[in-house]
Amino acid sequence: MTYGPPNSSFKPFALLSITVMLVWGIAAIDGASKLTPPTSQEKWFPNEHMFDGVIDTLTSGFTSGTDANYVPMSFTWGIDGIDRDVNENGEKFNKYKPNVNRGSSIFNNFDFTDKDVRNHIKESCQLMREQLCPADGCNFDTLIIPDKVVCFIDELEDWHSATYGNSIDDVSDDELLVRVKKFRKETKPASSPIVGSWEKYIGFVDDKLEYVMVTATMSMYTLQSIDTKRFVLTSLEELLEKIDKLPEAQKAGKVLTESGIAWTWMDTEQGLVDGLFNGFLICFPVAFLVLLLATKNLIVSFHSILSIGMIVASVLGVVQMMGFPLGVAESIAGIIVVGFSVDYVVHMAHMFIDGSEHDCNTAEERFAYRCVLEFGMQ
Repeated sequence: MTYGPPNSSFKPFALLSITVMLVWGIAAIDGASKLTPPTSQEKWFPNEHMFDGVIDTLTSGFTSGTDANYVPMSFTWGIDGIDRDVNENGEKFNKYKPNVNRGSSIFNNFDFTDKDVRNHIKESCQLMREQLCPADGCNFDTLIIPDKVVCFIDELEDWHSATYGNSIDDVSDDELLVRVKKFRKETKPASSPIVGSWEKYIGFVDDKLEYVMVTATMSMYTLQSIDTKRFVLTSLEELLEKIDKLPEAQKAGKVLTESGIAWTWMDTEQGLVDGLFNGFLICFPVAFLVLLLATKNLIVSFHSILSIGMIVASVLGVVQMMGFPLGVAESIAGIIVVGFSVDYVVHMAHMFIDGSEHDCNTAEERFAYRCVLEFGMQ
C-alpha cells in the first residue's frame, strides 16, 4: 500500500487543513470555556433505565408545597461546633464513614433567660426579614421569602401574653424556663399547625435549654448554577455580618447556619472545576518537558503541545455542545484525555525527528517515514 501525504504535492491542502483545524479549535475552546458544573443530580444511566425511573418518581411523582423548590436555612445559637473525638461508643469520627460516630455537640453556655440574648434573637429575625438580595438568583427582592421566617420567640411572647397576661421579661429565670417548656410541649408553629413541633427550635438537653433555632426559606431555587449561588451567598454573608454587629451579639454567642447541600455542593462544584484546571496547569508543562526531552526540538515540541491542547479542547467543547455539564465524569475525562493525547503526539513527534537520522531531510520525507513506522504504510 502506498501512502502519499497530500501536503507533499498540494500545498493549498495543507493551508486548508490548518485553517479548518484552527477554526474548529477556536470553536472548541469557546465551547469548553462555557462549561459549568451540574445544577442537579448527575445521571449515570439512560433515561429509560429503571433506576432513573425510580428517582424521577420519588422526585416529581408526589405533590409537595411550593417551599420545597426553595433553599431552606437555619440559624442556631448555643452551639459552637462538634467534637469529633467524643462519641457514644468511644470511637473517633472517620470521614470515610460520615454517618457513623459523627461526634458530640459543643454547647457554649447559652443563657436564654438573659433579656439581651432574647432581644438579639428578635433583632436577628427582623434583619432576616429585611435583608435585600439584588442577585438574579433571588426570586424576590429579599433574601428570605416574605413571611417565611419561623422565629419562635415572637410566637412565644404572644402565647405568654395571652396565657399569663404579662411579658416574659416580667418573670423569674426559673419560671421562664418552666413556661418555655410548656410552650414547647403544648403549642405548634403557626407555619405548621398540624404536624409541626417546637422541639428542634427550642433545644432542651438533660433538662437544660442549650440552644435555640430560627428557620427561614431563602428566595433562591434549590438547583442553581455555581455562579448564581455565589451572588446570593454575598447577600447571605451581608446578613450574617449585620447579625454579628448587633449590640448583644457577644452575649448571645456566634450563630451557626445550615442550608442543606446548597453551599456544600457549591464547594464540590468549585472543586470539580479547580481540580480540572489545576490538573491542566500540572499536565501541560510536564507534557511539554516530556516532548522537549523526546524530540530535542523546541519548534516540534511547541506544535505538539498545541495539538494536545486542541485535542483536550475538542473533547470538552463537544461535551458542552452536547449539552452535558462539567460533572464528575466530564472532569475525569478532561484529565485522562491529556494522557491519551500526550502518548499519541509524543510518538508522532519523536518519529518525525527520528527521520533525520535515516536520511529523511524534508518535512514530507519525515512525515512519510513516521507513517511507515507508526502505521505500517508504504
